[in-house]
Amino acid sequence: MTPGTPRSASERPPVTRTQWLTLLLATLAWLLDGFDGSMFALINGPIMADVLADGTTAPEAGQIALYGGIAVSLYLFGWAVGSIVLGSLADYLGRVRILVAGVVVFSVFSGLTALSTEFWHVAVMRLLAGIGSGVAYPVGATLIAEVWNNRYKARAISVMASGYAAGYFLASVVYWLIGDLGWRVSMLSTLAPVVLVLAIVPFVKEPQVWRDVREARRHGADDTSRDRGRDRLTIVQLFRPDLRRTTVLAAVISTGALVAFWSITTWVPQMVRGLDAVQALGTAEVTSQVALATAALNLGGFLGYMSWGSIADAIGRKWAFTLSMSCMWLGSLALFPWSSSFGLYLVLLPVIGFGVFGAFSGCAVWFPELFPAAVRATALSFTNGLGRMLTCGGPLFASAMAVSWFGGSLQLAVMAIASVGLVAFIGIIALPETRPRRTAAAPAADT
Repeated sequence: MTPGTPRSASERPPVTRTQWLTLLLATLAWLLDGFDGSMFALINGPIMADVLADGTTAPEAGQIALYGGIAVSLYLFGWAVGSIVLGSLADYLGRVRILVAGVVVFSVFSGLTALSTEFWHVAVMRLLAGIGSGVAYPVGATLIAEVWNNRYKARAISVMASGYAAGYFLASVVYWLIGDLGWRVSMLSTLAPVVLVLAIVPFVKEPQVWRDVREARRHGADDTSRDRGRDRLTIVQLFRPDLRRTTVLAAVISTGALVAFWSITTWVPQMVRGLDAVQALGTAEVTSQVALATAALNLGGFLGYMSWGSIADAIGRKWAFTLSMSCMWLGSLALFPWSSSFGLYLVLLPVIGFGVFGAFSGCAVWFPELFPAAVRATALSFTNGLGRMLTCGGPLFASAMAVSWFGGSLQLAVMAIASVGLVAFIGIIALPETRPRRTAAAPAADT
């Protein structure tokens, strides 16, 4: 081979050290996010029972559900704000820098939740933790999309996205091991893994495509803007004529996936606690059953996350998304509206998890392919953040609906809220298919 002759795809090294380290960093950041969210969901009930108690009277189940929903909704609202504001900064300050800052913020404030003695303490800590948490998903997905070879990009992003399910699964294991020590010890466990992220950061560089865009901005030559607004905010550029429709439709998909995700994952532990067979058990046995059911949900979620990229490469992004949303809704329909046994929960929760977690992976794979590099982090952050802003009331609505409309049945309320998630099909149908054609040529350069 003569110098300057391009090598075929089969001759190129498939994965570099930089790509592996970047994937590890983004996956760990998203894993920590999932670990925190799952741990709080697992101990939401005990936390509310503790901080709402007046010393003589224990709070009622409806009160625990209501205030627990408020705490989760505040977390999601903070997540939405952090995603839009901090995520947008990643297009200016760098993907790695913003990603790590977010991890530190949400880990610290999650750990500080363990010191809460009143509900407002919990509420403030969850809001602040949510602000930091909002950057892990959109910025991590953007980072992987820009660093990884296009040939493996979808699968690499799916691996990163699976970190969230792995974090949920890890939280189930940790809760099973230390849950009997009390919710404060469980919440403090969210502080430990952040050390791993900080140890990897020095070895991860910003993507070259982002550095090129930064230099173009510095010289006033950002050619991604087709009008005179090259100095405008990237979030404004999302609504220029050639991107407006894509931005709106991506936000619709994100909203549908998120409302289903948070309504289901937030309340599965509490729904399991409410089963007749579980209520008859002692405290230690209840902890084990809740951990087992959550692990079943997260195992399905892990498989959904990991396989989404490969499925999407095989059948296309649109059909893969259709599969995810169908598993979520049909599995929920078969389980939640009925007086299901604990055994049926263990059978169907993996199916639901496969769908509801897989859709998260889908957004991370599909959306970076729809937006140019100069606004990519902002696009993922905005569509994800807006979706969270619109759905942050989902857990609260589910708890309120259970009390007001469904005779205290969280199962029926969650089913109703999760059904709203089918709105995602509007975007799934309308957005273009971006699955790359399989050729022997080298992957195209990023734009």
